[in-house]
Amino acid sequence: MAHGEYHALVESAESSLAPYAQRSLTQDSQSFLNGAEILKHFQDEWQTYSGQMKLSNRTPLQLERDRILYSSALRKQTEKYHVLYSDRRKVVRNYTTHTMRMAHVARTICKALRLNSDFAEAIAIGSKVGAAPFIHVTKETTNQWLQRRLGELDRAQPTSPKLQKSPQATLFGDEQTAQVPTWFASLQSRDIVEQAIRWIPMARGDGVDTAYNSGAESYWLLTTDPYLRESDRALYHPETMYGIWRHSRSVRPREASFFHQCLLNEQTQHRITWEHVTYESVVVQFADDMTWIIENLNDAKDAALLVGGKANLFLQMQTSLGPEAPSDVLQALALRDAGALYTYFISDFVRNSQRVLTRPSAGPEMRMALRTGDGTALIGPSEAAGMTLDRMQQFLVKNVFETPRIRNRNKMLQSVAQVTLDILYEEKSSLVGLVNDRANLESWPDDRRDKAISMLDDKVHKAQLAVDVFASMGDQEVFDFVGIESF
Repeated sequence: MAHGEYHALVESAESSLAPYAQRSLTQDSQSFLNGAEILKHFQDEWQTYSGQMKLSNRTPLQLERDRILYSSALRKQTEKYHVLYSDRRKVVRNYTTHTMRMAHVARTICKALRLNSDFAEAIAIGSKVGAAPFIHVTKETTNQWLQRRLGELDRAQPTSPKLQKSPQATLFGDEQTAQVPTWFASLQSRDIVEQAIRWIPMARGDGVDTAYNSGAESYWLLTTDPYLRESDRALYHPETMYGIWRHSRSVRPREASFFHQCLLNEQTQHRITWEHVTYESVVVQFADDMTWIIENLNDAKDAALLVGGKANLFLQMQTSLGPEAPSDVLQALALRDAGALYTYFISDFVRNSQRVLTRPSAGPEMRMALRTGDGTALIGPSEAAGMTLDRMQQFLVKNVFETPRIRNRNKMLQSVAQVTLDILYEEKSSLVGLVNDRANLESWPDDRRDKAISMLDDKVHKAQLAVDVFASMGDQEVFDFVGIESF
């Protein structure tokens, strides 16, 4: 194939996709997250023999999927565990099982809707790489710890010039419309605000109040070197990182609902906005929630977590939902059939979304309508299925995750998480040792190693780095780090 024909190869490979699906090379997505031109990058690479060998059978979005799939961050998920107890019995699974099942659900839905299943899989497997050890148990602990540290640093700057404007106006210029995280809005020291803007991954918009969430952390770990705050050489579409950051079903796309921008290396700028939403990212939002609910229900059944000790949890949920719930769901619960639950919710999502995507006017403009916040272009489950999922989730929280055995275990793990973060932050030798380990593994030159160590004097950077390191650890690593041993 002659030079310059990679574009045609990609178009051919993606020709079976619907006109509203995300493609690797489009007019509305011409630059990578770090600003490099997508088509030019691949055309230049294609012109070498090794480039042709690498690219001849894969599209840019498939390459992104593979880059995440083979990352060390994803491999760490096998060392993070989800545990459910019943008295002295427990069911344990590593977090890779959730990620792979979520990715499979997303692929299944995308194939039925002729969306880009490779792209959806990239979002799905990337969305959890920033999840902290012990998964959901420590999410809020990590958020509270980082907010507390930043507040302490802000109050410890009595001589620092105070802000002449609010943090909203300082960051975005428009004090009336900019919606920033509540922790950021409370900062008063100009020095700390400027450091936070530089070192902490944050956004304005809907659902951005926390200083830590697994989606933002996944984006951060995949696209930057956390020790030096440099943009990583790996190249990603901003649409991929939007989907990874905004992978929760609770955040719905609409105009002005999300905006992230940061400057790295004083020259490389990352920019992600609500306009980078795709149908594939909406599918992943649903796949994540649905998988979490069904897998936890199945695990709770296996662990014999009984309400009142009299009946199977599937039957308890069936009774709780009542006869008004969809008959297919009630039948699946009666048969204790998790597979049938997957089938119902996937089929419902596809069937309900096809009503939107197969309208006479459906075409490339559908993708643009979604990107501009047109609610009529949004896909998703039926109202009945969505409400049923919400009720199933509420049932699990009340009858599984609020049981004394699990509640007490969670308190212990939250304390361990806080101690780990405190050690990483307060004992400089811990982070220095990790810098040296990274430098040795990657053969850094001395000046790069020295720069990373000197950056630890910046306390805001050090606080965020403590979170980055913690999120990169496996469960047993945390126990070993704080000195909890089993005999």
